Amino acid sequence: METVIKLDNVSFLKNDKIILENINLDIKRGDYIGVVGANSAGKSTLLRLIINEKKATEGEIFLFGKRIEEFNKWYKMNYMNQKSHSFRATFPMTVKEFISTRETIPRNLSRKLGLYRHNKNRDIIELEKILKEVEFLEYKNKVIKNLKIVQNHNFFLCNDIIDYPKVLIIDEPVVGISDDEKKEFYYILNKLNLDYNITIIIASHDISVISKVAKKIIAIKNHEIREFNNECVDTKKILDYLYHDNVKEFV
Repeated sequence: METVIKLDNVSFLKNDKIILENINLDIKRGDYIGVVGANSAGKSTLLRLIINEKKATEGEIFLFGKRIEEFNKWYKMNYMNQKSHSFRATFPMTVKEFISTRETIPRNLSRKLGLYRHNKNRDIIELEKILKEVEFLEYKNKVIKNLKIVQNHNFFLCNDIIDYPKVLIIDEPVVGISDDEKKEFYYILNKLNLDYNITIIIASHDISVISKVAKKIIAIKNHEIREFNNECVDTKKILDYLYHDNVKEFV
């Protein structure tokens, strides 16, 4: 199976403080990976290293077989970060209008939204197919600024998959929504993973939920990672590894 992301002895220091140390990862096409850990453990840092927003202090990162410094096919990857959750457009555009005309959106605005854009205009049939995939078709004519929080999450998910990327990286996507809405969001991600073989890497605090849907869990603790194959590990084992004596507080 094709390796899409490889980290080889990667370490990252910030102000001489170790954040991640000697990280080795081999992520395959079609993997669905949950990244978990305590606050400030390095979850977001790991994702930002993979998308080249941060530079490794030591080690090498490979994307689709190329060193990250040489990789230029960024259209194969898309990233949804925490900035997306709070975004509310003030301009009077509908969901359909925004997604259909994204190639005209300035790069600086794309960065502000926390999204990478490599997409082209889409015809209505293609667009509506995407909206249907994320169960958002009924909102296509709704003005973006009037979307509720959970609708906002799905709106940005539409943006991220419009070009069918090979890899979708998501940082804390379910802030501010109910447990039922979280399950719905994760269900949609699972569908995209299975139907389109999109590699999904998602950082989350919702260990009990993500451990049920992801194929593999990467737990970060003390600057290092431990991989859990989700076919043979339960939530309690992950929590026990991360929190030890505090595990009862999370179960």
